[in-house]
Amino acid sequence: MRQLLPLLDGTAPHPYDRQASVVLLCGGQPIGFTLGWFPEPAVCEISANVLVPAVRLGWANVLLKYEALQRVMARGATRFRFTTMERHTDSRKTLRWVGGGTTRVEVGLQCALERA
Repeated sequence: MRQLLPLLDGTAPHPYDRQASVVLLCGGQPIGFTLGWFPEPAVCEISANVLVPAVRLGWANVLLKYEALQRVMARGATRFRFTTMERHTDSRKTLRWVGGGTTRVEVGLQCALERA
């Protein structure tokens, strides 16, 4: 928590941006949020996109990214980066729809270890 608070209150060297960080409400209740920051003046990176399970992988994810995108474009950003996983097909579909593309692919490997 000590590392997160400076990112949220703006006292960290590279804090989350209040325009790029959005809370999604439904019926007055928070159902998701996104946290974004600017590693470069014209590049916004979304570090977290969190949704309650009932609305994941659908309209809420798209709406959160859309709202954050509108806000950072108004601020002058020309690039919008986020990380997604293979199972998040809605994120990749939205990215293709707006003319974006993949910049990097990461593969995670794991194996079970046993004591000899």
